[in-house]
Amino acid sequence: IYRDSGSGIFSEITNLTETFYLDSNLDYEIEYSYKVTAEDDSGNESPFSNTKSLQPVNLYSPATPANLEIIAHNIEADFEVNIELTWTANTENDFSYYKIYKSATSPLFVPDENSLLDSVTSIFYLDEDVTPGNTYHYKLVAYDLGHKGSDPTMVVSDTPLEVPTLTNPANQAE
Repeated sequence: IYRDSGSGIFSEITNLTETFYLDSNLDYEIEYSYKVTAEDDSGNESPFSNTKSLQPVNLYSPATPANLEIIAHNIEADFEVNIELTWTANTENDFSYYKIYKSATSPLFVPDENSLLDSVTSIFYLDEDVTPGNTYHYKLVAYDLGHKGSDPTMVVSDTPLEVPTLTNPANQAE
């Protein structure tokens, strides 16, 4: 089986005995062309078949990211105030990236350009733009190579706590 990825040059992509082939990891923006030859037991190759061309169609969104977890930190000794997000990686062949959405006002927010925090390819994010005592809410959306998004995750929320202050004994006396 030979394939042209829009350059006008056909390259052999596989050699098989089955009468079908599923090509994967294709770009939704490229029209691909294919032609086939047959080879006998002596290694003689037939002329090319007719050329068939098509462009992949992005029918399905990625799955909603799973196991989104949140942990707020306020570690005074390390001057560390942040919120850590982790989740399970998407496994779709055409997975591309995640978008993280944040609200500092309500857990009932819409994941849109106004609430977009960042785009990442990893399964970890550290938000350092947080203030102790404030509650933050996050949602996550997975995107594929065709930029089709999953449904958003359920919201997760947490609050980096204030560093405790000594109230008793007074004046730090024993």
